[in-house]
Amino acid sequence: RAQAMREAGLDEADKAAELADLFCRNARRKVARLFRALWANDDARKYKVAMKVLDGQHSWLEAGILDLGARAEAMRPDNVFGGKAEPEPMPRVRPVGTN
Repeated sequence: RAQAMREAGLDEADKAAELADLFCRNARRKVARLFRALWANDDARKYKVAMKVLDGQHSWLEAGILDLGARAEAMRPDNVFGGKAEPEPMPRVRPVGTN
């Protein structure tokens, strides 16, 4: 859009380019950070600990937690959403001023 404004000779083109440049610089840093995180992470360690959690080796952590009365069966998707696997979709809302 900033380039189109410049080509159209609009007065605000330089200001639009300044904002676009700032946005793009920030986006490049964010993308670079996310790519670094793909390879520098704790995925293998998280997986090993998760297997220990599922095996019950960290059940000590549950000691002292208040029981809210909910049981695992009540949390199954077919019970949570009234017998459906997923919740009802949210109704679409039109922007103000449209018909």
